[in-house]
Amino acid sequence: MTKKEMKEGKAAAMAAALAKANKEAGYDIPLAFAALNAITIQGQTEETMPLFESQCDLTAAVDVVMRASGGALNNEGMAMLLNFAMAYGWHYAKEGESLLRSEGVKEKILAFVDKNEKTLVDEKVERKKAIGRGYEAMKGAIDRAASRLRLQREMKVKS
Repeated sequence: MTKKEMKEGKAAAMAAALAKANKEAGYDIPLAFAALNAITIQGQTEETMPLFESQCDLTAAVDVVMRASGGALNNEGMAMLLNFAMAYGWHYAKEGESLLRSEGVKEKILAFVDKNEKTLVDEKVERKKAIGRGYEAMKGAIDRAASRLRLQREMKVKS
């Protein structure tokens, strides 16, 4: 079998797989994906949201949700990610900053813990410590996502 025949065979198999996937979905997946990508890019340019920062934040959120649900993205995880993405975009439009990197949001969460009159003082302190540790863990996830994205970009530039 020649290289050309192998290429043609792979192309035919990919075309058949795409046709099957499109039939199962009920729409043209590549066109829908392209439209979704165009909408995302347009939204980011209108909101002047830094692309790399938002990619790092959202990649970190996906990583956390996937790992928390055993490496599979189930319906609950998908819904959580979509809700997070909406909240992230809304916050960025209102405040001009990342939801995950906002000290103001962290302070609001801590203030919410303080407002609960039924919670004991010791429990409030523990919850605040847990929130602080959670923010540190999220910062670690963001840093890890940023390093992976930088590496991917460097590899694309070199090839």
